[in-house]
Amino acid sequence: MMRASQSNELVLCLTCESREELDNLIARASAAGARIPHPPEDHRFMVDQGFEDLDGHLWNLVWVASKD
Repeated sequence: MMRASQSNELVLCLTCESREELDNLIARASAAGARIPHPPEDHRFMVDQGFEDLDGHLWNLVWVASKD
């Protein structure tokens, strides 16, 4: 089987409804064996963090603060 790191790849990005949802999804991915390559990046108005799944696919999660 060819791993994602051995071919062209896309980074999948999902938007989260809250910072808590982002943190929860990262924790669940980590518990399932995903590699977490870096801590969350907090840009004040948004936070993003990613993980690499067991097949080597890259996923990015982002939460953007509402203007409310």
